[in-house]
Amino acid sequence: MHPLAQTTREFLEEMVRNSSATLRRPPPGRGRAPGPRIHTVGGALGPITTDLMGSLEGYWRDYGDVVRLRFMAATAHLVSDPEAIGHVLQENHRSYSKRSRGLYMLRLILGNGLLTSDGEFWLRQRRIAQPSFAKRRIEGFAQTMVAEAEDVATAWRAAGSHSTDLTRAMSQLTLQVISKCAFGASLKSQAGEIYDAVHFTTEDAHHRVNELFGAFVQPPTRRNQAFRHHAGTLDRIVYGLIEARRRGGPTDDLLGMLLEARDTDTGEGMTDKQLR
Repeated sequence: MHPLAQTTREFLEEMVRNSSATLRRPPPGRGRAPGPRIHTVGGALGPITTDLMGSLEGYWRDYGDVVRLRFMAATAHLVSDPEAIGHVLQENHRSYSKRSRGLYMLRLILGNGLLTSDGEFWLRQRRIAQPSFAKRRIEGFAQTMVAEAEDVATAWRAAGSHSTDLTRAMSQLTLQVISKCAFGASLKSQAGEIYDAVHFTTEDAHHRVNELFGAFVQPPTRRNQAFRHHAGTLDRIVYGLIEARRRGGPTDDLLGMLLEARDTDTGEGMTDKQLR
């Protein structure tokens, strides 16, 4: 099954589960966090779409550190208390699933990796990847980040007074840092192509998350075709780097470390799809 079709199917199944769970919930009681019901306007989520940070700050100010947000059949919670955040993300992370509408959209862009996977599959990937993020290696990445930032600052000073698209410049700097740390090489020759693909897919995913039917990417509309084109560009570049590295020898960059990493229980490494 095509990954886009698989993701859409999973999203629909999750919607059904969420809707069923909502219907089975007991009447509101003292154990529920306070919060507003967010109404949709024309298939979108109203003010929360146009002013996300302002809306979230307002909910925290009006309802407190834990706010219950209801979107039609779905429910989410906004957690602002540091101890409660630690409870969810560290102490009891097994009790909280990552599965969400936004996560499915991220998977279309990032694949099913450490950021987007869940459960035992996530735990296995984390176990394999963890040695690659040892302190000494992270310190080496930090030096690369500083050096790349200094190069940009030097170029700006040499150019004198001028106008710069900061969003594009910072995105390209981020991509350059990632390419050096992850792949041990510069991707400047492909920076424009990568930036355009990342910019379109992330912006499009953000808008889809805020739309009632935004996660449906299968119909051959112009927008969906553009999304698949840019997602395909990222796949082509990243899979090409992985293939080239597998043909070459061991390296000390992040990709090289992950290629050499093995599950201590099974001895298995990561597939190209997991690396992607």
